[in-house]
Amino acid sequence: MNDYMSNKDAYDCCIQTVTLASVYMDANDADALVQLFTEDLEFVRPSTYPDVAIRGRSELHAVVTERDPCMVSRHVASNIAPRRVDDRHIVVKSYFTHFRGWRDVDSIQAIPIDDTLRSMGEYEDSFVLIEGKWLIARRVARFLFGGL
Repeated sequence: MNDYMSNKDAYDCCIQTVTLASVYMDANDADALVQLFTEDLEFVRPSTYPDVAIRGRSELHAVVTERDPCMVSRHVASNIAPRRVDDRHIVVKSYFTHFRGWRDVDSIQAIPIDDTLRSMGEYEDSFVLIEGKWLIARRVARFLFGGL
């Protein structure tokens, strides 16, 4: 049996969490987003890689709630590859494609592609099992193409 099949439930939880982190970030849903991370999380964003990290749920919550409401952001997570380190730790590597632009809050108009930031990068998420839940303890994101 391959590694994925023998760890399927844990891996599926981690894959879903990576996906939901993008969904919640893009929706500016700070309350839901922080629940995917440990209390003492460390998050190194691609725009500050490798020097500055967000630390703790309250700091991550503040960063998300302070985002410009006219900013439209979409992170597409792909190539999500979990690897078990031990019974309580899984490392997940994945890619992200990111689009970001601005429009009026109530607008549903598409943002012209020439007016958007377009980038691609990678995440490395360190998961830990806490009280039966797989949570991200550390996320390092860095740009491979494009960027801020």
